[in-house]
Amino acid sequence: GRAHLGALAALLQAANIALIELADVAGLALMRTVCCLANEAADVMTWTGTKPADIDTAMRLGTAYPLGPLAWADAIGPARVAAVLANLQAHYGEVRYRRAPALSILQHGGGSFHG
Repeated sequence: GRAHLGALAALLQAANIALIELADVAGLALMRTVCCLANEAADVMTWTGTKPADIDTAMRLGTAYPLGPLAWADAIGPARVAAVLANLQAHYGEVRYRRAPALSILQHGGGSFHG
């Protein structure tokens, strides 16, 4: 509860670590970001024919992320990524959360981007 949050904030402050409290929103911050990146990468793959490994390499080198977006999608599970996006689209009603065709195929048929 709130008491635990206060204790955690004090501990982090003592360690000189900033704490930022986020409101409880659909998709949370990390999952929303990772799933949206994976979805956009899946869209690029679908419409350009670019290989998943090439997309991941470009993103890793261009952003210094530890993994590419499609490798993250594989680690999380394409069905879970699709479910997060469906929840975001239902909650916000925005087309930007629609699932890429490649992601929808993996959601229903199993498999992975790198499998």
